[in-house]
Amino acid sequence: MAEWSERDWEMLLTEIQEGSVLPVIGPSVVTSGESGSNCSLYREIAEPMARRLGVTAKEDASAFDVARDAIAQGMPIVSIWRELKHAIRSIHQPGEALRAIAGIRRFDLFLSTTPDKLLYEAVKLERKGLEQFVANRYFTDQGALPSAGSELDNSGCDLPARRNLISIYQLLGSVEAHTGPVWEDDYIEYVFSMIRDEARLSNLFRQIRGKSLLLIGAPAEDWIVRFLLRTALGKRLSDPSSQSKHFLAEARSEANEPMLFFFEKGARVTRVIEGDPIQFAIDLRRRWDEFQPTSHGGSAPAHRVYHRNGDSCPGNSVFISYSSADVACVDNLTEAFQFHKIPYWLDRERLLAGDPLRSKIEAAIVTQCRLFLAIVSKSTERETSSESWIRMERRWAATRQTLGATFYLTLMIDDLPANHRSEVEPVFDGDRRTNTWIELDGLIESIKVHLGLMR
Repeated sequence: MAEWSERDWEMLLTEIQEGSVLPVIGPSVVTSGESGSNCSLYREIAEPMARRLGVTAKEDASAFDVARDAIAQGMPIVSIWRELKHAIRSIHQPGEALRAIAGIRRFDLFLSTTPDKLLYEAVKLERKGLEQFVANRYFTDQGALPSAGSELDNSGCDLPARRNLISIYQLLGSVEAHTGPVWEDDYIEYVFSMIRDEARLSNLFRQIRGKSLLLIGAPAEDWIVRFLLRTALGKRLSDPSSQSKHFLAEARSEANEPMLFFFEKGARVTRVIEGDPIQFAIDLRRRWDEFQPTSHGGSAPAHRVYHRNGDSCPGNSVFISYSSADVACVDNLTEAFQFHKIPYWLDRERLLAGDPLRSKIEAAIVTQCRLFLAIVSKSTERETSSESWIRMERRWAATRQTLGATFYLTLMIDDLPANHRSEVEPVFDGDRRTNTWIELDGLIESIKVHLGLMR
C-alpha cells in the first residue's frame, strides 16, 4: 500500500473544501468524553452491559460481542436491545475524535453507523449557537419511527429535500427507536430494507452517490462494510467507471486484513489511510484548520475566515454587529446565512475608533444595509465606552429604527439579567425604545421574509 503523503492530505482537504466529501463515522471513533479514554464506547460499555445481562464479557469484547453471547444463551433480542440502549444512554459527552470531525464546518451532512447520539451531541457542541439547526434522522428496517415527541427530528426515514443546515443520518438505527440492530442477522435486515426502500430514500441516496465517502473507522463487520457501501453507491465497488474517490481510515489488524485487501486491490476507487482512526480524525481537524486560506493568501484556522462583500455593504444585506470574543458564534451564524443564501456584511477586523474604516461602517449601517443584527452577549455588554465599536454601531442603527418598522434585530447568545433588554434597545423618537428581539430558531426565517427571499 502506498504511504499516505502530504500531497494526499492536500487532495483530501481540497475535496472537503469543495464540498464533495461525505464523512461516514464508524464505532472505533465513537469514544466517551467523560472517561477521557480513547477506548471505543462499544468496548467501554461491554462489561456493564454483560453484567446486567448475566453473561461474562471476554477480554477486549465489544457490546456487540456481548449481544452475541446473550443470544447464544437464548435471551430475547428485545431484552438485549433494551440493555444496549441503557448502556449507551449512560454516556453523554462525545470524545475528542467525534468533536474534531464535527468541527469541520464544511461538513453539513454526516453519516453514522452506530445507534448512539454522541455524533449529534458533538455537532451541537462544535456548532455552538446553531443547535436549533442540527437535525438527526435514522433508518429503521421496520419502516416505522418513534412516536411524536422525540427530541430528534424524525419526520421521515429519508433526508428532507430541503435540509436544515446540518444533518446527521444514522444508517443502522438509533437508541431513539423501539428496536435496533444487535447482531449480524439484524444488519442483514437493515441492508436488505435499504435496497427494498431505495425509492423512499431518494434524497439520502442522492447525497451519498454524489459524494466521495470518507469512512473513519470501519462501519461494522467486514462484510457489512462492503454490502453497505454497495447498497449506498448503487454500483459494483470495483467499477472503474466511478467518478468518485472514496477513503477508509482504519488501523490494520489480523481481523480486518481481508477487508483492507479488498479495498486496496479490488475496490480500486477506495484509498486506505492506514492508522488509528481516532488519531486520523484529530489530525484531519488540525490540518483543516491550518488549510483555511485568508484574504492575504496565507493560512489561518477556520474560525478566522470571514466573508465581506467588498468595502460597500450591499443594499439587501444584514449588517452583523458583534464582539471579537464571540467569533465562534458569529462563524456559525454566517455559516447558516451562507447555507440559506442570505447576504450579510461584517468587518473582518476590529479597528480603533477614528481609523479610516469608521466612515465606511457608519455608511453601511445608516444608508446601505437592509437589516441590522446586534449580537448581544456578556462580551458585548462589557464594552461600556461610548466610543467602542459595539456602542457606535448600535447608535448608528438607532438613527434608522422607526416605530413599527423592522430594521434593528437583536440576538442574545448568553444568559443576561431579565431587565437587560431595555438597557440595550436603541433610543429614538423621543425616549421610546423599540427593536425586534428574536430567538435563534426564528431568526433565519424572519430575515428571509424581510429580505424578500422566501419563495
